[in-house]
Amino acid sequence: MRTRMTTQHVMSNAQTIITEFGVLAFVKCLATAMVRRKTTFAELVMKLHHI
Repeated sequence: MRTRMTTQHVMSNAQTIITEFGVLAFVKCLATAMVRRKTTFAELVMKLHHI
């Protein structure tokens, strides 16, 4: 799982992200992708859930 998030990835999977992880996760993903910060979806979700 080394693929970096892109705005296209986030938008094409928006419904799944919101349904499975919540609106906050979607907003964080979108913000991260828009500023082009290099992170994976797994890294972002783990930070949100303090894992």
